[in-house]
Amino acid sequence: MSRAAVTQRLAAFTALGWVEVRPYHSDGRTNLVSLTAAGADLITSAWQGLAASDDGADDGVDLVQLQRSLERVIGNVERHVSQLDGGRR
Repeated sequence: MSRAAVTQRLAAFTALGWVEVRPYHSDGRTNLVSLTAAGADLITSAWQGLAASDDGADDGVDLVQLQRSLERVIGNVERHVSQLDGGRR
Protein backbone atom coordinates (compact mmCIF):
# COMPACT_ATOMS: atom_id res chain seq x y z
CA MET A 1 0.00 0.00 0.00
CA SER A 2 1.42 3.38 -0.97
CA ARG A 3 1.79 6.37 1.35
CA ALA A 4 -0.88 8.17 -0.64
CA ALA A 5 -3.31 5.28 -0.16
CA VAL A 6 -2.60 5.19 3.59
CA THR A 7 -3.11 8.96 3.81
CA GLN A 8 -6.44 8.67 1.97
CA ARG A 9 -7.63 5.81 4.18
CA LEU A 10 -6.62 7.65 7.36
CA ALA A 11 -8.43 10.79 6.20
CA ALA A 12 -11.58 8.75 5.56
CA PHE A 13 -11.32 6.90 8.88
CA THR A 14 -10.73 10.20 10.69
CA ALA A 15 -13.79 11.75 9.03
CA LEU A 16 -15.84 8.74 10.16
CA GLY A 17 -14.54 9.21 13.71
CA TRP A 18 -12.77 5.84 13.85
CA VAL A 19 -9.20 7.09 14.34
CA GLU A 20 -7.38 10.15 15.61
CA VAL A 21 -4.17 11.34 13.97
CA ARG A 22 -1.74 13.52 15.96
CA PRO A 23 1.83 14.63 15.36
CA TYR A 24 4.41 12.46 17.11
CA HIS A 25 5.93 14.61 19.85
CA SER A 26 9.60 13.89 19.19
CA ASP A 27 9.59 13.57 15.40
CA GLY A 28 7.61 16.09 13.39
CA ARG A 29 7.79 13.88 10.31
CA THR A 30 5.80 11.16 12.05
CA ASN A 31 2.15 10.93 13.10
CA LEU A 32 0.61 8.82 15.83
CA VAL A 33 -2.64 7.08 14.85
CA SER A 34 -4.99 5.95 17.62
CA LEU A 35 -8.37 4.24 17.62
CA THR A 36 -11.22 6.32 18.99
CA ALA A 37 -13.97 4.79 21.13
CA ALA A 38 -16.09 4.56 17.97
CA GLY A 39 -13.24 2.78 16.17
CA ALA A 40 -12.83 0.32 19.03
CA ASP A 41 -16.59 -0.36 18.99
CA LEU A 42 -16.41 -1.01 15.25
CA ILE A 43 -13.54 -3.48 15.71
CA THR A 44 -15.42 -5.27 18.50
CA SER A 45 -18.52 -5.51 16.33
CA ALA A 46 -16.49 -6.79 13.38
CA TRP A 47 -14.83 -9.50 15.49
CA GLN A 48 -18.22 -10.56 16.84
CA GLY A 49 -19.52 -10.78 13.29
CA LEU A 50 -16.55 -12.87 12.24
CA ALA A 51 -16.95 -15.19 15.21
CA ALA A 52 -20.64 -15.63 14.42
CA SER A 53 -19.88 -16.63 10.85
CA ASP A 54 -16.84 -18.85 11.40
CA ASP A 55 -16.26 -20.30 7.98
CA GLY A 56 -13.11 -22.24 8.79
CA ALA A 57 -10.78 -19.57 7.37
CA ASP A 58 -8.25 -20.40 10.08
CA ASP A 59 -8.49 -24.18 9.70
CA GLY A 60 -5.01 -25.66 9.73
CA VAL A 61 -3.42 -22.46 11.06
CA ASP A 62 -1.11 -22.95 14.02
CA LEU A 63 -2.66 -20.29 16.25
CA VAL A 64 0.08 -20.57 18.88
CA GLN A 65 2.75 -19.90 16.24
CA LEU A 66 0.66 -17.08 14.79
CA GLN A 67 0.43 -15.46 18.22
CA ARG A 68 4.20 -15.79 18.70
CA SER A 69 4.83 -14.21 15.31
CA LEU A 70 2.45 -11.34 16.02
CA GLU A 71 4.08 -10.75 19.41
CA ARG A 72 7.46 -10.62 17.68
CA VAL A 73 6.17 -8.05 15.18
CA ILE A 74 4.75 -5.96 18.04
CA GLY A 75 8.08 -6.17 19.88
CA ASN A 76 9.95 -5.08 16.76
CA VAL A 77 7.64 -2.10 16.29
CA GLU A 78 7.92 -1.11 19.96
CA ARG A 79 11.72 -1.29 19.73
CA HIS A 80 11.70 0.83 16.57
CA VAL A 81 9.41 3.44 18.16
CA SER A 82 11.62 3.49 21.25
CA GLN A 83 14.65 4.21 19.07
CA LEU A 84 12.78 7.05 17.36
CA ASP A 85 11.89 8.37 20.79
CA GLY A 86 15.53 8.37 21.92
CA GLY A 87 15.09 5.35 24.18
CA ARG A 88 12.65 7.10 26.51
CA ARG A 89 10.20 4.21 26.47
